[in-house]
Amino acid sequence: MRNYVCCCGCVSVTHGSRILSMFTIMGGIAVIYNACVRSRGSTTMKFIGVVVGLFLIIAGVFAIHAVKARKPRQMFPAIGIQAIALLFSILYIAAFVFACATDDSNVAGGLRAECEKSPDLRRQLEDAGLSIEKFIRMVEITICIILSIGFLITLWFFSIQFNTYRFLKEFESKGFGPSAVDSYGV
Repeated sequence: MRNYVCCCGCVSVTHGSRILSMFTIMGGIAVIYNACVRSRGSTTMKFIGVVVGLFLIIAGVFAIHAVKARKPRQMFPAIGIQAIALLFSILYIAAFVFACATDDSNVAGGLRAECEKSPDLRRQLEDAGLSIEKFIRMVEITICIILSIGFLITLWFFSIQFNTYRFLKEFESKGFGPSAVDSYGV
């Protein structure tokens, strides 16, 4: 069997998956709390928040159970969440690349309006030798860089969950018994 490790080789992918699944469960609880208690949105948006939160909790529980019970198919909800996160990361990056390419985007318009409303910001930009357009471009590029870093982190999380699935699938195909699970640290 291959040696599946994550976190720079510090822990096995199964431990990494458990840790990531616990964060997923906590995130689901936070989404439900935000939707039910803090949200001032419509009932439909609150309902969507609760459904998303429940899906996150269920996916996290399934992933933890998949590792414990050696059932690779139960990793699919967690892998699906990571795939959806990757898709949204790509869409956000594409939207901000578009914002960088056009001067009339909502991002540029909003920043331009804020600069025009705030004399202090305009003065600080002038003191720094920056035009408003150059400042807007710098903000857009900074957002693209931050979103790209977020994409790389999401890709890393996806690889942890997917490698856990592959590990469990290989474990299942080799026919190891329950005692082997403990000896492999699963």
